[in-house]
Amino acid sequence: MQSLLRKIAVAVALVATVAAAVMRIVFTPSMQDAGESSLSYAVIALLAAAFAAVFVLVLAGKGRQPQPRELSAHARLPMAISSLLAGGVLATASLYDGWVWLCYQRTPPPNDSVISSLDGGALFLTLIFGILGGIFLLWLGISLAGGGVRRTSRMALAALAPVAWIWFRLVRYELSYASAVQVSQSFYDFVMLIFTMLFLFSFARYITGTGEQKPLEKSHRMLVVYALCTVIMSLSGPVTSFVLYVSGRMAAYNAGSMAGITDLCMGIFALCTALTLVFAHPLPCAEEDEKGPEGGEPAGDTAEGGQTPSVEEILREIQGDQGGGEPW
Repeated sequence: MQSLLRKIAVAVALVATVAAAVMRIVFTPSMQDAGESSLSYAVIALLAAAFAAVFVLVLAGKGRQPQPRELSAHARLPMAISSLLAGGVLATASLYDGWVWLCYQRTPPPNDSVISSLDGGALFLTLIFGILGGIFLLWLGISLAGGGVRRTSRMALAALAPVAWIWFRLVRYELSYASAVQVSQSFYDFVMLIFTMLFLFSFARYITGTGEQKPLEKSHRMLVVYALCTVIMSLSGPVTSFVLYVSGRMAAYNAGSMAGITDLCMGIFALCTALTLVFAHPLPCAEEDEKGPEGGEPAGDTAEGGQTPSVEEILREIQGDQGGGEPW
C-alpha cells in the first residue's frame, strides 16, 4: 500500500512540475506588465498543495523500502548517469563563472557584479564548493555505475561539498536585492534553493550512513520527499526561464533568472534518485538473506539452532579488514 502511495506521489510531483511551468510561462509576462500579483499567488497555491500532497503520500504508513546497497548496478544506472550529468555541469559552470568574474567582473545571478565584501566572499566560496561538489558528484556517478561506493569518513566529508555550494548560493541570494522584492516574485527562487539544499543534505546523510542510530526508513522517506519537491521547483523554474528568454520577454525572464542549467541538472538528479528509491527492486539475494531460498527459515540459521554469518556479512568483514567502510 505504501509503495503505491509513493508512486502516486511521484505522479503528483511530475504533474505539478508541468502545471507550474505552464502557469508561470503564461502568467509571468502579465505579472510584469500589469502588476497582477494575484496570478502568482495562484501558482504558489498550486505548489503548496503539491508539496503537501507529496509529504502526506510519502510519509503515510511505515512500510519498508529496499536500501540502495541492495540494488543492482542496472537499477542504479539512472542515478549514476544523472549524478555524472549534475557533477559535470556544476563543475563546468563554476569554472566558467569564476573565469568570467576574474576577466570581466561579471558575476552569476542574482547580481551582475559584487555588491559588498560579504557578497564577494560568498561568491568565492560558492565557486570553490561548486567545483568540489561537481567533482564529488562525478566520482559518485562513476562509483555507482561501477557497482557501489564505500562508506568512509572521507566520503562523508566530500558529500558535504554540494551542500556547502547550495548553502553559500542561498547566502548570496539573501545578501542581494532579489530577496527584498515581494513574495510573489521571490518565492520561486528562494524555495528552489531551500529544497535543493534539503535534498543534497538528506542525500549526503543517506549515502554516507550518517545518523543511522535513527531508523533508516525515516531518512529514506525524507529523502524521497525532498527529492520530489526539488523536482517540482528545479525543473519548472529553468524551463520557465528558457521559454521566456527564447520568446524575448526579457523583463519576465529577469524576474526568475536565478534558475539555470545547473538547477535543471539538479532537478534531473533528484528525479532519478526518487525514481530509483521508489521503483527499483532489491536484488534476489537480499530477500533470501531474510527468508530462506524456499521461503522457510532465515538463511543465517543452522539446523542446530545456532547462527552462521551470511555471505553478505562475510564479504563485509573481508572488505572491512582491507580498510574499506561499509558498502552502500
